[in-house]
Amino acid sequence: MRNRQRSADFTKTRIVVYILINVSLLLLLYGEAFFSVKVPFLSHLIVQLGIGFVILPYVVYHVGCFIRDLPQARVGIGRVLTAAALLIAMIIIGYSVLYHRIYRVYGGQAFSADQMSEDEFLYFSVMTFTSTGLGEINTRGPLANGIAASEMLLGYFSGTILMAILVWKLIQNLKA
Repeated sequence: MRNRQRSADFTKTRIVVYILINVSLLLLLYGEAFFSVKVPFLSHLIVQLGIGFVILPYVVYHVGCFIRDLPQARVGIGRVLTAAALLIAMIIIGYSVLYHRIYRVYGGQAFSADQMSEDEFLYFSVMTFTSTGLGEINTRGPLANGIAASEMLLGYFSGTILMAILVWKLIQNLKA
């Protein structure tokens, strides 16, 4: 009975939560530009701390739960891939929000470009998560460098672990 509840939670509740988190993060990233709202400097510091110490650990928690529960889940590969894609998007968007907030506070001291848009932070986050790092945008200083390194490590380890579990899941489905 417990496996069925966990499986049902995996397919319905978690995917809805992943979608809601992604939408919330996109609103955080594009909110100022879309709604033309200027947020004072102190609010950026508060949001930066909130994202750094609340949202990203929450995202990492969901990645851990996904990896923990995936082998026992009795769901189709389509739902697994959907959940994995939403988790990866959550990580990338969460980090892009954090990069944007750091840039708003520290400006050119944290990144190599003088003027950067939200799209460029999303692009930088994708490049960092996938460890592509084309060098078009570079971080400066210990805070931005440390956060970029943490995203790169999270991308490396989560990608490796997710791929191993997905392959195992596919092999189990082929045997059944």
